[in-house]
Amino acid sequence: MPAVRAEWLDTDRTHPIGLRRELTFAVNLDITRSLRFVIDVTRTDVQSFTPLTDQPKPWPQVPYYELDNTRVIAQLQAVL
Repeated sequence: MPAVRAEWLDTDRTHPIGLRRELTFAVNLDITRSLRFVIDVTRTDVQSFTPLTDQPKPWPQVPYYELDNTRVIAQLQAVL
């Protein structure tokens, strides 16, 4: 069963920074009635100089910038 999700977020609409886009593709494969394999791939594209929304502590003045990334999650799910 495939699934696709697209998200768009502008964390700072008053300034020309802060745009964040995510595209996710997931698929699950039923191996048996009680066993399923799930894989989820998410690509995140962030506009240059976009600060992290959750800055590390204790230095709130230093701007840490968010980076583009790709995440892959694989799960083996069992019903007991």
